[in-house]
Amino acid sequence: MNNTKNVNTLFSLSLLLLFVCCAFLFMMMQIQGYQKMNDDNAYQAEVHTPISYLSNKLKSCDDIEIKEDYLVLKTGRLETYIYLDEGYLKEASLVSGYEMDGSLGEKLFVCDDFTFQLEDSLCSITFTKDGITKELNYTIRKEAE
Repeated sequence: MNNTKNVNTLFSLSLLLLFVCCAFLFMMMQIQGYQKMNDDNAYQAEVHTPISYLSNKLKSCDDIEIKEDYLVLKTGRLETYIYLDEGYLKEASLVSGYEMDGSLGEKLFVCDDFTFQLEDSLCSITFTKDGITKELNYTIRKEAE
């Protein structure tokens, strides 16, 4: 009788230990999945945010030009210069007629490469960070004169 009681106790404790081990393994898998999802979201935000920012800037401007190594967005008398300098995408806003100096800009985003082209009514922008390249193509709408 005593031997049966010991076997029942040992069986109950082994089931409890098995349950605790499975719960611990399940919890560790959930933590790893959450961390991976969080890292992926942060990485996507780092690459997607500059393109979204540039897209909104292009939509809000009246005219687009290229001067030297600067993408110039004109809104009324204000000219916004966007350019790559020392590993950062920078922006400087000046009143029309002032000369642009590369030291005037504010740092916006860390950037490995930033290129832009303006052909007819298409503005193509390429942004590269950590080997990931995102491209933005924007059609310029000219108002009827």
